[in-house]
Amino acid sequence: MSNTANIADLKTPAKRHEQTLPAVIPGFGDLQSFELMQRIAKMFSASPLVPTIYQGPEGLPSCVIALNMAMRMQADPLMVMQNLYVVHGRPAWSAQFLIACFNQCGRFSAIRYRWQGKKGDDEWRR
Repeated sequence: MSNTANIADLKTPAKRHEQTLPAVIPGFGDLQSFELMQRIAKMFSASPLVPTIYQGPEGLPSCVIALNMAMRMQADPLMVMQNLYVVHGRPAWSAQFLIACFNQCGRFSAIRYRWQGKKGDDEWRR
């Protein structure tokens, strides 16, 4: 083998060690994926931008569950956390989030509200 390099070899950047590693996707499939999910959840739980149920060490399990839901829905994790509520121990979505999902899915025409009755009367409603 020759220890000499030609011009093409010098112009091609060497691959970094990180480029040769397999991609790790957050999830529950293997230890690396689960550890990555926990690291992401820890970052979210330290942020004041997420609702209080997700903050601090006690919010870490809820962050992991919200991240899992966001991945399955292909949605932004912060958006999921800001619109997911717990009612009697079960997750529930805000109406604003559901309407936005419905309007953006492309299967249906956008929701339009129609007012009925006369303004000021008891029958005035959407």
